[in-house]
Order: sequence, then structure tokens, then C-alpha cells
Amino acid sequence: MKKFLEDLKKELQKRNLNSKDIDEILADHEEMIQSALAQGLSEEELNSRFGDPKALADELSDSGERTEAEQTKFDDYKLYKTYLVETEELNIESSLVSENIIYQVSDDDSIKVYYKGKSKIEDYDISYHGNVFRIAAPKKIGFLFMRNVSDDMNLIIEVPKNVEINEFSLKGVSSDAKVLNLDAKKLTVSTTSGDVILENVKLGTTKWNTVSGDIHVNSSQIESLTSSQVSGDLFMKQVEISGNIKLSTVSGDVKVENSSCEVCEVSSVSGDLKGTEFYPEKLSMKSVSGDIVIHNQADKKVDIIKSSSISGKVVIKN
Repeated sequence: MKKFLEDLKKELQKRNLNSKDIDEILADHEEMIQSALAQGLSEEELNSRFGDPKALADELSDSGERTEAEQTKFDDYKLYKTYLVETEELNIESSLVSENIIYQVSDDDSIKVYYKGKSKIEDYDISYHGNVFRIAAPKKIGFLFMRNVSDDMNLIIEVPKNVEINEFSLKGVSSDAKVLNLDAKKLTVSTTSGDVILENVKLGTTKWNTVSGDIHVNSSQIESLTSSQVSGDLFMKQVEISGNIKLSTVSGDVKVENSSCEVCEVSSVSGDLKGTEFYPEKLSMKSVSGDIVIHNQADKKVDIIKSSSISGKVVIKN
């Protein structure tokens, strides 16, 4: 029984399930095994009943269901506009200064714009034409001027879940952004002095460029990722990347947990990559003074195809 549970745990970790789900699965199976033993089942009968740990992990982790992130409540927000979406595809262009914005799914076929704050919502450029939704900071502010701190503005944009987002562009200066429970074929992020949170998203080609801002990605699927950071950190947890990751960082660290990809290319100047249960099939590193340290429990080899560093190191521990 002990070996079965240990093998099942390793297989579940390989599939990037979170620790809480793994603990619950192991507890359930330990209880079922104890019950079966109490009924007098032999070891051979137990193996027949519970099967191979690898096949069982495949079945448990491939349910096709995604756990929805908790959406932001808009009880204290005001509804500004509603746009009925009649197309199957949608493009989103978001360009803000000093605002906080949240994108999440709606419960009908409309885009809804909610807001709260002291700024005038009428001054914003908000429109929906054809298949493009656009929101931009007032032209009189633009990206060269900063508004008074007291003129705060918080926005929630709800997007129909059944509409496919083709291109999603997020730009911001001193502006934080969240994207919850949405899918997009292409995501482009460009921020200065602002944080970005992506949770339960499914993305195709993904690129971001950040200066003095952090990015958090949780419980998500990405086809390919190109990340460029200056003085900002990247945190990824339970992220399945079917293709490659290219990470470029200057004075910013990368922390990856319970995630996987095909090839991970790291280019670093005084920034570290710390991985826990991080399984790139191949790893390439070029750094001035950054380290890569990966701690994995599963016995799965990570192939280091290139390592070039002046004062950095690569350590992979199983």
C-alpha cells in the first residue's frame, strides 16, 4: 500500500496538480485501501482493483475541468455600459494610466463595464465596434502625464465566456491588472510600475514586457511564453506550457512551482530562477550572476542543453 501511494503521489506531481488536491486524493485512496484490506482482499486483488498508479494519475488529472478562480464582486461598483456581443471572436485593447482593472467572465452574452472612483468615467475612451473592445485612459492624460493620486479609478470588465478572444493587448503605466477565467489565442502585456495577475487562463502565444512590476500566473495553460522583465519578478504556479518558455530578466527573479514545459531558455543579469516541481524537458541558461536551482521529487531527468555563466550555477535536485 505504501509503495502504491508513493508512486501515485509522484505521478500526480508530474501532472502539476496542486498539493491540496494531491493530499485529498491520497487520503481518499488510503481510506479505500484500508477498507479493502479490512474486507480481506489480497495484494493481487488490490492491484487489480486500484490499477497502475500512472494510469490512475492520468485519469484523475485529465478530467477536462478547470477550477474557476474566484471572481471579483462588483457590489460597490457602478455599471457604466453594456455591449451585446454578436460575433464569435473578440479582440481586446486595454491601455491605462494609474487605474486598476480586472477582466473576468460574464454570465451572459454582453461585455459589461463597471467602475468606482473619483475620476470621470465619461473621459475614458471606451468603445465596442465590430469585434474590437477598446478601453483607454483619457487623451488629456495619455502616457506622458500622471493624474492626481486622489483621482483613483477601479474598473471591472466582464467578457462573455462563450466568445473566443483572438488578440488580447494589455498596456499600463502604474496600473495593476487581473485576468480571471478567460481564454485567448494571443496575449500581449506591456507594463511599467504595475503588477499583473493571471489566474485560470488558457492562452496561446503569450508575450509580456514589464518594468518594475511583478507578474503572477496561477492554475493556467499556455502554448508558448516569451517573458522580458526589468526589476520585476515572475511567479508561476501550476502552469502547463505545452511549448517553450523564453525568460529574459534583469534584476528580477523567477519562481516556478508545479509547472512544466518543453524547452526553458533563461537569459539573466543578476536574477535567479527557483523551481519546485518544475519539469522542463530541456533547459538552457545564459547569465551574468544568476543561479538556477530546481528541487523536484519525481525522478524525471531535466536535460541541460546549454549553461553559460560568469558567476552563476545550475543545481537540479531530485
